[in-house]
Amino acid sequence: MNLLEIKDPSFVKNLSKKDLNLLADEIRTFLLENVSKTGGHLSSNLGVVELTIAMHYVFSSPEDIFIFDVGHQCYTHKILTGRAKDFSSLRKYNGLSGFINKKESIHDQWESGHSSTSLSAQCGFLLANKDRRVITLIGDSSIANGVSFEAMNYMSTIKGQAPIIILNDNKMSISKSVGAVSRSFSKLRSTKTYQAINNFFVRITPHKLRAVFHRIKRSIKGLILKENLFEDWGYDYMGPYDGNDLSVCIKTLKAAKNLNKPCVIHFITKKGKGYKFAEEDKDGTYHSVGSFDLNKGVLNNNEITFTSIASNMIEKFIVEKNYFIINPAMIKGTNIEKLVHKYPNNIIDVGIEEEHAAVMASAIAQQNKKVILMLYSTFAQRAYDYFLNDIARINAHVIICLDHADLVCGDGSTHQGIYDISMFNSMPNFTILSARNGNELEQLFYYADKIKSPVVIRYPKKKIINNEICLPIEDVSWEIVQKGEDLTILTYGENVDYVLSSIKNLSNSIEVINCRFIRPLDEKILNEVLQSNRPILIYENTVGIGGFTSSIYRYLLEHNYKNKIKSMCLNENSIVPVGDINSIKKYFSLTKEDIINNIEELLK
Repeated sequence: MNLLEIKDPSFVKNLSKKDLNLLADEIRTFLLENVSKTGGHLSSNLGVVELTIAMHYVFSSPEDIFIFDVGHQCYTHKILTGRAKDFSSLRKYNGLSGFINKKESIHDQWESGHSSTSLSAQCGFLLANKDRRVITLIGDSSIANGVSFEAMNYMSTIKGQAPIIILNDNKMSISKSVGAVSRSFSKLRSTKTYQAINNFFVRITPHKLRAVFHRIKRSIKGLILKENLFEDWGYDYMGPYDGNDLSVCIKTLKAAKNLNKPCVIHFITKKGKGYKFAEEDKDGTYHSVGSFDLNKGVLNNNEITFTSIASNMIEKFIVEKNYFIINPAMIKGTNIEKLVHKYPNNIIDVGIEEEHAAVMASAIAQQNKKVILMLYSTFAQRAYDYFLNDIARINAHVIICLDHADLVCGDGSTHQGIYDISMFNSMPNFTILSARNGNELEQLFYYADKIKSPVVIRYPKKKIINNEICLPIEDVSWEIVQKGEDLTILTYGENVDYVLSSIKNLSNSIEVINCRFIRPLDEKILNEVLQSNRPILIYENTVGIGGFTSSIYRYLLEHNYKNKIKSMCLNENSIVPVGDINSIKKYFSLTKEDIINNIEELLK
């Protein structure tokens, strides 16, 4: 079968059992060959090939509405809906999105990049489409999120419809799933007697008698399993079934299609199925990958990155200062997976629960214990209210490490670290720090430890190129990296060296200042700059509204300075496209050439 010729999913309905299984094998091979070249979410997609084929075999998209939680598992869906021909452009500029994208296909009806929104979306689709079936595919970690619980609580009250929730249980989020809900799923998985009965009924029951036998099976289940979370909420629970057995998937989904009440179908899948390295992965290496050699697998990267430096500091702070480290399901992403086993009493993975993590960190701090909360910048947005009320308002000494700050390549608009400065800048008591290089990042950690108020340390998903020595930072202080008389550039983080490389051939005398304290501002240096009456260029890869740019403009207005000033940043309407960093910077006019053009304009 030529996957590149697929136009829509209707063709699967005419395939034999043998051909369906061949299709699954071809898709898995196709995914491995393509993702190894482009990078992308690998393990989760390998695990749901059969399940996704079965969904399209039993139901009819787009008449039936498919919702994929997060979208980490949507590649097979993209292939079956006519996008295999575009996979060479996956995660590239103007290419195929790694997530569900409404602009790509009529079959992509719910667009999300963050977890646990799918069930709330399902409620909305049910209310807005009384005559259409809505099917949601959600993972075992995403369904354990508070938002999912809220949605399930409400969904059971919607009358006259029969929503189908497909629980994709692979025992993983990015890394291993945690918490009581995860343990509940483990009990269901490990009840071999019930699973045997389960599989027996699925395989032998004729279609017309399945409803009768389902009621019998449910009675047996009640004798074997003492409790079930979903049935307590009013859902008909079916499972657990083998989600990598195509025949079982199809038969089970057909049975669910004929139910007249909300149901949860529990499938157990193998994350990374079909690729030995991914199947054996325990720490999330193959969750999201760059390009790699299929024969050798993903090789260890020994490059020094901001993330690796932060990880080193985390270990120092555990050993020397007995810090608690709170991490919402990003153990691998924040590079502390090796520390988990060394310091199990200090590192706490709370699962996909950023709100819970923020509140818990505050409580630890209020007990005079030291605590660091580690997460990605984009995921910090989920906990705004809790940062504000439970950390900022009461001035709790919580250090928040924000990885993947600034523009992020590959994942598109939902995974950008461009809003955090604006978010934390609006809250009382927060200090916001951004590191130029690894040595400065270390010193900012020590500074954050000293002060007794909430601190954000932000750093990008990048390797460190220039690692100049940074002197100890004792107080709020910017760094004059390069002196100049004609114009001053205010910037921060890894942008400092990007700016320096941009202007190295200019004949003009340009001052470059590393504004590592984004909040509070270094008013001493800022006043010296403003009093010189030099033109000022602000350069940042984040949203300027409410951020560093806004702070500088506000300071000028409040102190009646008249300097000629221009800012290079993202505006409030910026939606970041998929692509590499250079392409994204070009899209937003943030390239080295744009820096030079703005300097020339200011100096006219």
